[in-house]
Amino acid sequence: MADTGTSGTTTLQDTIAASHNSANVRLIKDYAVWLLPDATGLPTSTAWTPPSGVKPVGWNTDDGAELAFSAGDNTDIKGHTGSVVLSVGAPGNYTLKIPALEMTKTVAQAYFGVTVGADGAIHSAGNPTGKYQVVLAGIDQADRPVIIVLRDATITDRDSITISAGSSMTMTMTFTAHTASDGKQFDAYGLTVEA
Repeated sequence: MADTGTSGTTTLQDTIAASHNSANVRLIKDYAVWLLPDATGLPTSTAWTPPSGVKPVGWNTDDGAELAFSAGDNTDIKGHTGSVVLSVGAPGNYTLKIPALEMTKTVAQAYFGVTVGADGAIHSAGNPTGKYQVVLAGIDQADRPVIIVLRDATITDRDSITISAGSSMTMTMTFTAHTASDGKQFDAYGLTVEA
């Protein structure tokens, strides 16, 4: 006999309703991204203070930064009947895409892989970009910090810069995290709200 909810036991409807907790929802009010020259001063908790003298990237577009996973290559080996008998997948990588609006030296040097001259001049020869330590620090609606750290990253994709009347120039870069000596690709502090 089905439980009608009158016997004092918890119904499925009650269980489902009790499973929702709006306090666990995160709304990011603001965030900033730092491109650090070395591992000195990387966050190890949400109680992080940026190193002195290092400025954040500045404004991003309203699309915001994007943390994503890119799956590794998969190799399928087929038997004589055409059936897959072995499937081997390579590990993937996490990426952090940053759509930078501010045309600062920090942003331009990362995007073009060059040193910007004292006069602001850029002379690029299609240089590869260097290695970076990337920190994204945000604050949610309850003023709780969330920090994402890529300890060893390189820029693996750069979107085109559109130059047209009435459009903002954006230097969008995708940083790919590499596996560190401890096997980790990125660290996150304060990402979950449950203790």
